[in-house]
Amino acid sequence: MKRLLRVTTTLLMLICAGTALAQAPLDLPPGYWERVRADKKAWVAQNMNLTPEEEKRFWPVYDSYQKELRPLDRRLLEVLQTYAKHYRAQSLTDEMAEKLTAETLAIEEGEVRLRKTYANRLSKVLSGRKVARYIQLESRMRTVIRFELAKTFPLAGDTPEARTTTPRQ
Repeated sequence: MKRLLRVTTTLLMLICAGTALAQAPLDLPPGYWERVRADKKAWVAQNMNLTPEEEKRFWPVYDSYQKELRPLDRRLLEVLQTYAKHYRAQSLTDEMAEKLTAETLAIEEGEVRLRKTYANRLSKVLSGRKVARYIQLESRMRTVIRFELAKTFPLAGDTPEARTTTPRQ
């Protein structure tokens, strides 16, 4: 759990720091993303309890899935950056809000499609319980990140002076 928290916190900080809400430009040391991906991979490895034979079959599928998630994550970052820019300038129009909402929903649909595709691919190389476990691990991490982002970003229509609070867990 501590590793999940560390990896999730790191990913969240990068997402938030990369948004236009950040005051200073994001200046990451070389190899930073590789270390974050390695931490996540180590967390998954620690929690999957794979046999050596399962590892040979699982990791190529995992790596492919992570690679296909990156464009969706970049799109989400673009949505967050656009929203943050309009929030700060108090310029979020109904039209822009609708556009950002549609893009956010399209990203979420893309994630679900990708998750289904990879659950099917994983079911060819792992038992049903291990597939479910991996999907749970991935979902857990993405849920924590989404929750933290939801707490960080103000709701549409809020002003910096009057932000809506997020319900407690």
